[in-house]
Parts: sequence; structure tokens; C-alpha cells
Amino acid sequence: MSIKDLRIKNGWSQEYLAQLTNLSSRTIQRIEKDNKASLESVNALAKAFQLEVSELKELIEKNKNQEELNSISTNNFINFLKHDKGLVIFLFVNTFLIIINLITNPEVLWFIYPLLGWGIPLFYKRYKKYYI
Repeated sequence: MSIKDLRIKNGWSQEYLAQLTNLSSRTIQRIEKDNKASLESVNALAKAFQLEVSELKELIEKNKNQEELNSISTNNFINFLKHDKGLVIFLFVNTFLIIINLITNPEVLWFIYPLLGWGIPLFYKRYKKYYI
């Protein structure tokens, strides 16, 4: 749970939390965005949320770690797509073909033929590369 989650759970605006803690609204925004706070800010926030300082520090640290994990997994997916241009082209072209098919003649779903004809060998090639 982050500072923002605690604030929202209590039904407080950033301005109200700033008033409770004698911090500026900008400081509250920065802490919610970056998950970094000075010791004075952590003490003031802990008092406002009626938590121990150690508990609040632990919450901030857990949230920071979770955001880092999310960033790593997003970067891994983006790197995967950068290195597999064939898959990106496959997705782009077939999305385009599906749209064309559904706009021009939705009664006959012809997009399935290039999708399967190109997709099955592409999947097999990736499967073989990573799992066999």
C-alpha cells in the first residue's frame, strides 16, 4: 500500500493531507510519485495516518520495490519486442487485416487464413527456440 492508497482510503485530498502534516501539496505529490520522503516528512505522515514511523517506512519501501518490479517486467516485454521484429510485424499486419476484413466484408472472415498460415509456423519457431 502506498501513501496515495492510504490517503485515498481515508478519503483525503492531497491538500487536506498537506494541511494535516504541515507539508506543501507539492511535497505530497512528489512523495506519492517518487516514494521518497525525508525523515521529517515520514514522521509527519506517520502521525497523520496514525502509524508507527517504521510501519510507514516499510510501506513506502514495499511500494518502491513493487514499482521497480513492474518497471523491470515492462522493460523485459519491450526488449523482447525489440528483439523479435517478426512478431511485431505479424501482430501489426494481422491487426490491419482483421480491421479491413471486418469493415469491408464481415460475413466472410477471410483474415483467419493469413493469421493461421503465418501464425502457426511463427509460434512453432518461437516455441522450438525457447522450449526445445
